[in-house]
Amino acid sequence: MIKLFTAQQIKEWDNYTILNEPISSLDLMERASFTFVEWYQKHHKHDKTIYIFCGPGNNGGDGFAISRLLLEKGYQVRPFLISKSLKKLSIDCKINYKKIKHHIQIIDDLESIESLTILENSIIIDALFGIGLSRPLEGIYKLLVNQLNLTSNYKISVDIPSGMYCDRLNNINDRIFKTNKIISFQTPKRAFFLKENNIYYSSYTVLDIGLSKEFYELTKSEWHLNEQNLVQKRHL
Repeated sequence: MIKLFTAQQIKEWDNYTILNEPISSLDLMERASFTFVEWYQKHHKHDKTIYIFCGPGNNGGDGFAISRLLLEKGYQVRPFLISKSLKKLSIDCKINYKKIKHHIQIIDDLESIESLTILENSIIIDALFGIGLSRPLEGIYKLLVNQLNLTSNYKISVDIPSGMYCDRLNNINDRIFKTNKIISFQTPKRAFFLKENNIYYSSYTVLDIGLSKEFYELTKSEWHLNEQNLVQKRHL
């Protein structure tokens, strides 16, 4: 059976790996992004423009690293930073932003989103928010997700669809990115198995990014996945 951890446990898993491998958080982000790009190369050719929408946190940092690696592989990439201020970027996000900042278009207001044009038959990668999200999307993020959800482009989410909580249901009026494919790092997220979330994605793939096996073995979980069926098991 596969353990399904909470968002907090996954963060602790990251931190345990960083301390005990050891590896820096930036290098762990690079490893995850490299693994994503390896998967992308196996499934997508170079003939389509890729729009990558990055938020100010570490999910956005993944998006910038993925953008850089895809550019190095010869893909047509258009990365966007969605943020009202560069000061709000997480440390690792800011580092990866600086590595390719000359390629990035910054969207920091509603007018820029309303005028955004996306080519037909292109691919959209969602790297706005990851498992740390704890409140509904608002402002420019809500407007952008509304607009992207109306397009017919093929869509991929990095780790989890933006706006979706990792281990609990959203409120009925929350805005969530609707995606074709989730590429989730190391473990599926509990939210994938809540039936109310079925409308937000078609399928998911889990990529091993080398998080600590010791942490996985030592950490208990109340939720398990067994042969594609969710089983809840409470440890007393």
